[in-house]
Amino acid sequence: MQILKHLAPQLVYVAEDLAGSDGENVAQLRGWVGMTVVVAGEGLADTETEDEGTREKRRWYERSSMVGLGKEVEVVDAARVGEDWGKRVGGRD
Repeated sequence: MQILKHLAPQLVYVAEDLAGSDGENVAQLRGWVGMTVVVAGEGLADTETEDEGTREKRRWYERSSMVGLGKEVEVVDAARVGEDWGKRVGGRD
């Protein structure tokens, strides 16, 4: 985290596992980097999982106010990270 703060890049990709509990590591990057993209593992389309058989569990980025189009943090499925990189960095549509 400290090296990213000093480098202050315009774009950072962070694996979902490294985002921290409830996205705390991603929240620390706010204001230090231009855009943070959280790379979610398999099953991004199926965001509802059952916990203990009855209760639905939502991922932190589904309920966070800092995530969404036009905001500082976006979420990309791991299977589409190459395509996303091409659009953001390579200017491909």
